[in-house]
Amino acid sequence: MANFCFEHLGFTSFEQVDRVTIPEFLLMTKAQARKNVEREYCLHKAAWLSAIAKATKKNGKLVYPKFEKFFDRERAMSELEERPEMSERSRKIIEYRKRKKGGTA
Repeated sequence: MANFCFEHLGFTSFEQVDRVTIPEFLLMTKAQARKNVEREYCLHKAAWLSAIAKATKKNGKLVYPKFEKFFDRERAMSELEERPEMSERSRKIIEYRKRKKGGTA
């Protein structure tokens, strides 16, 4: 267990290992596994995008002659601005927790 904590969970002392409970350890290992899957996903996506960026038409010309044709950063940023910051459900949960603690929502 200690070896895994040092190698994969970023622990730096045996004191940290001694303090972690089994449920916490299981949660941390699951989170680490999910991070690994996400990292693998990003690598595969990058490889796929690299192949697409090099794609050519039948006449030999690039499908995406400019990077801006491949990825429109300005459009992506404007779409990001249009998204609501928080879902209504999340907002209600936060308000409920504030009321439960005695604060005002």
